[in-house]
Amino acid sequence: ERAFRPGGELTSIVQAGDGGWATFGITPNTPARWAAFGQWLEERSGWDGLIGAEYPGDIWLPEWGSETHRAFQRACASLPRDALCAEAQARGFLAVPINDAADIANDPHLHARGAFLDIPHPQLQQTLTLPRLPVHSSAYQPVGRPAPALGADSADVLAELLSMDAAAIAALQERGVIGGPPHRSPAPAPRAPRSRPSSKREELPLRGLRVVDFCWQAAGPLTTELLANLGADVIKIESEARIDTLRLALNAHTEPTIETGAFFQDCNTGKRSANLNLNAPGGLQTAYELIAHADIVTDNFTGGVMQRLGLGYADLRRINPRIITASFPVMGTWGPKAAWKGIGNSVVALCGLHAHSGDPARKPTGVLLHTDFTLGPFAAAAIIAAVIQRERTGVGQEIELPQYEAGVHLLDTELIEQLANGVTAARLGNRSRELAPHGLFPCAPDGGRGDRWLALAVRSAEEWLALCAVIGRPDLAARADLQRLEGRQAAADELEAAVSEWTRTQDRWTAAAQLRARGIPAGPNEDIADLLDRDPALAGYFYEFEHAAGLPFLAQHQPFHWNEARLPIQRAPYFGEHNQAVYQDLLGKSEAELTQLILNGVVR
Repeated sequence: ERAFRPGGELTSIVQAGDGGWATFGITPNTPARWAAFGQWLEERSGWDGLIGAEYPGDIWLPEWGSETHRAFQRACASLPRDALCAEAQARGFLAVPINDAADIANDPHLHARGAFLDIPHPQLQQTLTLPRLPVHSSAYQPVGRPAPALGADSADVLAELLSMDAAAIAALQERGVIGGPPHRSPAPAPRAPRSRPSSKREELPLRGLRVVDFCWQAAGPLTTELLANLGADVIKIESEARIDTLRLALNAHTEPTIETGAFFQDCNTGKRSANLNLNAPGGLQTAYELIAHADIVTDNFTGGVMQRLGLGYADLRRINPRIITASFPVMGTWGPKAAWKGIGNSVVALCGLHAHSGDPARKPTGVLLHTDFTLGPFAAAAIIAAVIQRERTGVGQEIELPQYEAGVHLLDTELIEQLANGVTAARLGNRSRELAPHGLFPCAPDGGRGDRWLALAVRSAEEWLALCAVIGRPDLAARADLQRLEGRQAAADELEAAVSEWTRTQDRWTAAAQLRARGIPAGPNEDIADLLDRDPALAGYFYEFEHAAGLPFLAQHQPFHWNEARLPIQRAPYFGEHNQAVYQDLLGKSEAELTQLILNGVVR
């Protein structure tokens, strides 16, 4: 199916009584939470229509304009934004503010967690406050070092990497080949040459590492999927008592099952699945046995859950001193809002993407779930760094990487501008402060469908003249005021209308090729069908496999090549598919012992 583009009225975005915006959800939707939501509506809006109403199922979307929805709006408008979010969180609902850069810069939760660093800037002779690396580790702290001055380390680099002596470096400086101060430290021995890596699975870089993975939904599983694709043995812990909701999402089968959720298939390639019910007698002890054979334990539960289960770092290091734990809670395990819950849309709202994206004339809409898909590289890099450090020291560590703090780093310069100058950047829609024209322009329909668009950006006067030539507007090219960025920005409405007049008659792919041929950055605005069927840059990017249910599935490869080849991946595991391999082959349990674990409800 072609996914619809969100942004209309049927969204989780609500306006509070003080005019502030928030996202509000009741996910995961259960009968108990549905009843609590009805009770809250009655208290806040006076409408009792949901009291005693039948639970509607896993997903509920109010019909726009219905009595329920009007009551929901009244309830949200009865409180200021921050009070609304606090009350909703206290009742188990997923409500968070749509933060702008000022909200983030002043968030007491982030300040309590030390999310900002004061960095000295020698040239400015002042201190800059900047976002901190979002990784919190029991083994190291980030260094607040300023960005280097131009050429400041030239001498050190030449001495360390090329073993160049001071006289040779000084000669290069005198000739103007390099700049910067003289060499400051003795040169170490030259590094041994490194062998070229292989893309064969048995020789992948993380082969030999084992991950016991308690992650669910998307953000955590995408992290451990990257580790699995790089060769790690990732054992996904699953239980009938708590099914990963992604197993049911976007189900492709006419009779949906936990094996045919398309979203799950794309987030869990290369992993193994083992059933383990921690709530059953002996469940925790079985987890300890498994973790004794592991290198890494991962989770993305709300902060504090692993500790309450007896699976915190302090518990696990007694079992396995070399263990690395990596946790990805939304808010972290300490701070004023540590107990707050959220999902991908919540993090997008918290980290500023909603508030600083979209048309300034509309309510904040932003993007959906973006932070789920960008946590993975952050988190996987932190885990790999911990493995490297353990190889040097022999000691494991505890890593905490809150999704909120990682998401803040997805802002462009808005947060830096707020921290440095106290200026809250406004939403610009598709326009840019550095480029003009810049944006999306309507194109001719293709394939019987309208709503086709072209993206382009003009970076210089030369590119502006080239654009005028392509669209046949010599009159605009002759205007002196449009030779400068400021002039083009002042005439943005006029110029966008002129470009749109041309693009409306053009096929978006052909028009993009014409513009690129003249050096202008341009490309068709692609939808999912374009990515799958037409974009030549994605040839070989999608991995197709046949599911046992008789359905073909597509999963995405990692977005990089290893030794000039795609990483080898395998389909996502079936529920409990590797129980025998994990409990008998890995832990050495007999068939009778495994049967007893099943009878006791531990393996289910």
